[in-house]
Amino acid sequence: MNWIKAYLSWRSKTAQSKLGKHIAMTTLLKELEQLQRVVRLVTGHSYDPKVKIELKSHVQRLVKSGNVSTKAKEKSLALSRDSEEILNFLWRYDEYTFAHPRIMIQLTFWLLISSIWGLRPGEVVESSCHRLSNEGLKYKDITFSLARRNGTLQYQILIALWNRKFHRDHENAVQSITLSEETDPGKRFVCPVRWFLSLALADEVFVQCKDPADFEDRWIQDGCNSRQFRIREDKQELPILRKLDLYKISEDRIMSATSVGTYLRSLGQRCGYSQDVTCYAFRRGFANGVDGKYHNSHYLDIS
Repeated sequence: MNWIKAYLSWRSKTAQSKLGKHIAMTTLLKELEQLQRVVRLVTGHSYDPKVKIELKSHVQRLVKSGNVSTKAKEKSLALSRDSEEILNFLWRYDEYTFAHPRIMIQLTFWLLISSIWGLRPGEVVESSCHRLSNEGLKYKDITFSLARRNGTLQYQILIALWNRKFHRDHENAVQSITLSEETDPGKRFVCPVRWFLSLALADEVFVQCKDPADFEDRWIQDGCNSRQFRIREDKQELPILRKLDLYKISEDRIMSATSVGTYLRSLGQRCGYSQDVTCYAFRRGFANGVDGKYHNSHYLDIS
């Protein structure tokens, strides 16, 4: 523990900060968290909770000594209307040419999931903290079905989230979310079901249905509330959102959160946003998007 304290003290005296003279407390706590993770991965050792409390207390003492700043970078929020604005621009006005057209569809599907449910990027694509793990949303995590809803038959996607922060691969902590079909004709461009089908049909993942026309015939057996579309066994481990590999979409490697962030930031700039559009802007918008809870200056603005 003493060597970690020494490292934190050294960082407080030598680190440079974008917000002021001293390193920010949030940055130092993040570095402490990453150090503990590295030790656990390399040695298998996890620090006792009392040790963790003492290390955080040490950071607090560094704050009181004046060597660590409590300043925090202002964080912007993005709401569902922002995702609609961005997607409308992407598909109608954006002149940028992507290296592969599937990237546009993948970015659209990711953006819809994030704005609807406020997910962390690492829950859908490969987390920056788990590089080369190839972990993220795969077809085995999807239950695609036709169900009775509001007096009609509508398609829906049930997604099992195995990669939630602090709960990776914990079966008892797996959370499921549902994406429903958008029935408003004027908003079908933000229908997550349609974009998922665009990816799934291209990957030929369904056992029976292989063509868009197969989904036009909506029926459910008498006495049943839903009809499930099975996914082929050999497609279960296939990532839904995959990385670009020399101008081709990889056959089995997942897209990274870093790549998603880069695409999103660039797209936001082309769309006219004066602030960076980040992955976490949508997560914060989902969690804190009630009007009046934040001053308007915190929301993303179009220049």
